[in-house]
Amino acid sequence: MAILIGSVLGNFRGKLGNLAARIIEGRTIFAARPSSYDDPMTPEQIEYRSKLGTAAKFSSGINNVLTLRKLWKKMRPPLMSAFSYMVQQNVKLVGTEAPTADCITSPPNGFLYSSADLTVAEANVTATIPALDTFISLPPEASGVKFAGVISYGDPINEGMEEFVVTPIEKEVEGYNFSAQYSLTIPLSSVQVNLATLYQRKTVYLGLIVTDEGGSEVIAHSDSISAVV
Repeated sequence: MAILIGSVLGNFRGKLGNLAARIIEGRTIFAARPSSYDDPMTPEQIEYRSKLGTAAKFSSGINNVLTLRKLWKKMRPPLMSAFSYMVQQNVKLVGTEAPTADCITSPPNGFLYSSADLTVAEANVTATIPALDTFISLPPEASGVKFAGVISYGDPINEGMEEFVVTPIEKEVEGYNFSAQYSLTIPLSSVQVNLATLYQRKTVYLGLIVTDEGGSEVIAHSDSISAVV
């Protein structure tokens, strides 16, 4: 059902025939609904809905990291919400029940970087970050780095538990030395330490954002990397 908001010339939200309407930044966007919705119980549709649910839950974890939410909002296509962009990119990468190591927490088209020892220890996320100027040429105003990502806890030890839980990780480093290797340590919260006793698999996803001296302007952002523990 479509909902009319405001005057007769207001905005629609909802379903209208084979169209679905949504409002983004005050503008009404109509999109054609897939014809496959006419037969929603095909194996392909069942699998897609499962993946869509997984991608939405994983993306909710990304959305809870303020640094990442702002980055996705900055990089999203016109007339698409940041959350929809996260789901769109990850629905192609998740499994039907849990995210995979191929999922991303940073928007596409960032610069590539690597860490040979990204891991989740008992109380910390640790990684050795090679000198960033070996991956990207940075302007003089580049000053700080914000590390941001998530840990996904999966494979629960008991039946009836959630298939996976997504938690945030963040760290800001001012006056970053882009020409030197950096040893990263991000302490885990008590909730994360406890989750490690309830789930048998941890997957850490980590990206970084290069900022100006004030930390507000994004100079560049990386793709995210991941490691399964």
